[in-house]
Amino acid sequence: MRFEDLYNKSVIKNIVSWNVATEPTDDSYKAEETVKLDYLESIKSFLKENPEHIVSQHYKNKLFSDLLEKETIEVEQALWKKYLLLKSTKSNADDEYFDLLDNMISVVKKKLGEKSLSSHELTFFNDRQLGKPEFILTLVGEMAKISKEFLSLKPSNNILKEKIFTMDILTQYMNDFEDIDYKISNKNGSFMTPLDRNNSRIHISKNKKDIIDTASSITHEVGHALYQNRILNKNTTVGVLGDFISLSLHESSSIIHEIALSGFDYTVTERKENLFRIGSDKVHYIIHIYIRMKIEEMLFSNKITAREIPFHWNKLMLEYTGMIPENDWEGFLQDVHWNSGAFGYFHSYAVGFFNAVSMYVNIQDKLTGELTSDTLNIILPTIDNWYGSYNESSENILSDMHPNINNSFSVYKNFIFQNFNYVEKSL
Repeated sequence: MRFEDLYNKSVIKNIVSWNVATEPTDDSYKAEETVKLDYLESIKSFLKENPEHIVSQHYKNKLFSDLLEKETIEVEQALWKKYLLLKSTKSNADDEYFDLLDNMISVVKKKLGEKSLSSHELTFFNDRQLGKPEFILTLVGEMAKISKEFLSLKPSNNILKEKIFTMDILTQYMNDFEDIDYKISNKNGSFMTPLDRNNSRIHISKNKKDIIDTASSITHEVGHALYQNRILNKNTTVGVLGDFISLSLHESSSIIHEIALSGFDYTVTERKENLFRIGSDKVHYIIHIYIRMKIEEMLFSNKITAREIPFHWNKLMLEYTGMIPENDWEGFLQDVHWNSGAFGYFHSYAVGFFNAVSMYVNIQDKLTGELTSDTLNIILPTIDNWYGSYNESSENILSDMHPNINNSFSVYKNFIFQNFNYVEKSL
């Protein structure tokens, strides 16, 4: 098995994944299962024939038994179909859903068991080069405490910032990059899929009521695509297969684009929308991440079952924000991740924001307000200089980036308190 053969199979897998994400049908599900299993077998053959290759080193701890790989795909697809059915009617989770979610959790536990990983190490199930689980859990917990402190103090700095966008401006921005193809619709969420070594495709879910929200989605996903195409693939071998070295580094790139180019909601209120991660201000956003991580920790240490998730979600939301969801779609069903088996992913959003803030404070005075120019001349070079050198063999990436973690926390807290202001609910 040559690397080029493996690469060609990866391109097919990536395109099929895009089709499933944008048009989930029975045929696309069948194609996904066939292509995924074939690709995994090809990886195993490549590893056997090329044990010292960097791709083999990257994958050797990420492959599972054939039966477990097949079970994973089957459970993921069953849960995903049920999730989409509930979403179509905005129904609360029922017994069938919870049974399927428990099955998904059981499969992930089997994966942890095959690799002799503890439930505590779930955080790095997909991001092990980032560093020790304890370090990340502490970091996200401290970020959530800062958010809670901000909400309790209700500071008002009166520094609201606005940026004016039109869809013409935003589509022209995407058209400026020849290595990014895009699709805009009103469904399926926003995401990026790498296609081959030089090109990515992004899907944007357009918010008809909020152009800033759409701008955030576009700049965020463009950040993912450009990092994959122009930094990760340049510095690594596995990147050209569509793999990530670190989910958190990927999110760092997308979030600094989002902050620097689209701005974000600098007004923190207790409006109903803050029950939702997507579209909420970043103060509430980090609390959402922390709640997800705490619930994952309880699920995988056998402290709770899937049916108990709503109770603990509501309890933590009340503790940190003073709000309680009225239904599951205002609560734990709002995010798609667990329904596709993506446990141990949410930390990447928090760590990505933490890194992005550290980078942003060093470049904010250089920004011109020109989307494409700032992207190519300021943001991408900053990302490349900051962690472009991290590759397949890097370890403890985050602690290397933040050798003085207390100073980094101080920078982060100052950013939150200086760049947001509080508006009372009645206003």
